[in-house]
Amino acid sequence: MNAHTFVGLSPFAKNSVIQKIDRLNNKTVSTYSDDDNIKKTPTEIINIICEYFSVDYDHILSTSSKRELVMPRQIAMQIIRNAIPDMSLKKIGVIFNRHHSSVIYAINTADDLIDADVKFRYDYNEILKLI
Repeated sequence: MNAHTFVGLSPFAKNSVIQKIDRLNNKTVSTYSDDDNIKKTPTEIINIICEYFSVDYDHILSTSSKRELVMPRQIAMQIIRNAIPDMSLKKIGVIFNRHHSSVIYAINTADDLIDADVKFRYDYNEILKLI
């Protein structure tokens, strides 16, 4: 989280948001793997994606619209949504400081790019292997 994340929030609201994010990030989930022993939290999934694309965790959660951050963010949202079907779009939005409609847009964009863009599909599949 960066300093701008909580601008305008009271100390109580800030703590409430931090606690919600911590609970969401600590939820363990099964991923796409056939190996049921592989469990990942949203934080672990995001960290793997950050490492793959060489971007900072805080940057992927930022409001930046730079392509080098948008693509990893879209992939992260798409993988988390598919890996944790019971996690609502609103909860995914809380993790990424986004409205649920932005999460829907990101997931749909990722799905379209997986079908249409060879490089995006390659990166996506390589990340799935890491998870």
